[in-house]
Amino acid sequence: MGATKPFAPRNLLYLLVLIAVVAIFNSPIIWTFKISIEEADLIFKEPLALLFNPTIASYRVLFQEFLGYFLNSFLAASGSTLLSIIIGFPTAYSIARFRTGGENLSFWILSLRFIPPVAFLIPIYIWISTIGLLDNIFGLIPVYLILNLPLSIWFLRSFIEEIPVENEEAALIDGCSRLEAMLRITLPLSRPAIAAVSVLAFIASWNEYLCALVLTYTRARTWPVALAQFIGLYRVSYGELAAAGIIGMLPTIVLAIVMRNHLVRGMTLGVLK
Repeated sequence: MGATKPFAPRNLLYLLVLIAVVAIFNSPIIWTFKISIEEADLIFKEPLALLFNPTIASYRVLFQEFLGYFLNSFLAASGSTLLSIIIGFPTAYSIARFRTGGENLSFWILSLRFIPPVAFLIPIYIWISTIGLLDNIFGLIPVYLILNLPLSIWFLRSFIEEIPVENEEAALIDGCSRLEAMLRITLPLSRPAIAAVSVLAFIASWNEYLCALVLTYTRARTWPVALAQFIGLYRVSYGELAAAGIIGMLPTIVLAIVMRNHLVRGMTLGVLK
C-alpha cells in the first residue's frame, strides 16, 4: 500500500471556504428550520436563542390538519407534469423533425408562456365552472398543464433537434415505422430533457398560488393556498409557516436528487454542443 498523502494546510483552507459558502447559501433554509422547531415565545426573543429545547409541535399541527392539502398539491403537480410530457414530447418531435407550423408556431407556443396567468384567469374560471370542476383537483390539472406545456414543448424541441436524425433513419431502414423510431430511438435519448422538463414543470405547479386560490375553496385547496390560514389579522403563526416551508421543499428536492444525473445533462447539453 502506498503512503498516505499528508493533509496540506491549503486543502484545509479550501474545505473551510467550501463550508462557509455552503452555509451562506443555505442559511435561509437553516434559519427556517430553526424557527420551525422553536417554541413560539422564543422566535422573537432578544438576544436570539441559539440553545433551546426543540419541539415538533408545529409539524404535528401540519400533519394532523394539513396533510390533505399536501396530497392535493402533489396530485395536481404530478398529473400536470405527466401530461405535459405525454403531450409535449410528440408535439416537440413534430416541430423539430417536420417543421410543423414553421417558426411562427414555435414562437406562438413560446409566447404563451410570457402571458401572466392573471390575464386569462377569468376565462379559465368560467371554463372550469362550466364543466363543473371548481374546487376539484381534476380542474387544477388542465390549468397547470396550460401553464407548463409551452415551456415543455420549447425545451424538448430544442433537445430533439440536437439528436442526429441519422439514428432514426437507420431505424426506418431496419423496418421501423416513424412512430416506432420515435419511441425506440428518440424517446430514450431524450431522457435528460424529459427529466429537466419534469422537474421544472413540477416545481412550477407545486408553487402555483393564484389559480389555486381562485379555483379551489375547501376540498381541493393546495398546499400554498392552505398555508395562508396561518396569517391572521392579528397573529401570524411563524412556527407553523416555517415548518410548512421545510415540508414544502421536500418533494422538489427529492425529485431533483432522483433525477440529478439526467437533469444536469439535460440542462447543459445545449451549452456543450
